[in-house]
Order: sequence, then C-alpha cells, then structure tokens
Amino acid sequence: MGIGKIAVWSREQPALLRPYGGNRLVLHTLYWPHEHGAPPEHGSAAQPTEQELGMADVLIGALSLAEPPEQQDQYTEALDRLVEAKVADKALEPPAESAPTVDLMAALEASIRAARGQHPAS
Repeated sequence: MGIGKIAVWSREQPALLRPYGGNRLVLHTLYWPHEHGAPPEHGSAAQPTEQELGMADVLIGALSLAEPPEQQDQYTEALDRLVEAKVADKALEPPAESAPTVDLMAALEASIRAARGQHPAS
C-alpha cells in the first residue's frame, strides 16, 4: 500500500493506494485530521470485555507500522496565502522548487528486479 496526496476539486486530500483483485489498484481518499468528527452513536449499549480490549491491543500492535509522517493540505494553505496577498495588495514569493517527479513504472520495475536478484538492463 502507498499513502500520498492527490488534488481533487481544487484541494489536496490524503489518499491510500492499494492492490485489489490481483492486477488492479484502488485509490481511497482519506480525511485530514481536522475533518474528523465525533463517531456516530449506535443503538448498542454493549461494552467490550477486558479480554476483547486486550486482544484488540495485541492485534493493533501486530499490524501497526511506524507512525506515518505528519500530512497537511499544502494546496489549501498556498491558496489562502494567495488570497491574503491579493487582499493586502502584496507581491507573492515564487514557489520553492519541488522534488523531481518519480517515474512509478521505472521504480516498480527496479523493485521487481531487486526482488528477483537481477541487475538493471543496459
């Protein structure tokens, strides 16, 4: 699986890309931390037992990876800065150079070759 950001309807959203059905990929859009609300109330009043909570802790610990890096919506922040600068009639600084684009197919092929113990083709 891969986690990244995509631009949809003029704003960035965190996204999860994962394999599906063998030869397909599925993209899930996620929420920013500030977009989460309180969980909905459900009709069940049943409380989990101590054993269930312990099993959940063990399962989460076994499936957890390192904490992902902090994500933020850079597009919306840049748009807000642009609007504020226009309102104040100020000039904006040019954007910083972005990282070079990664060729995903080349990275995938290199990963497959590395997994098979092959060297890049000349």
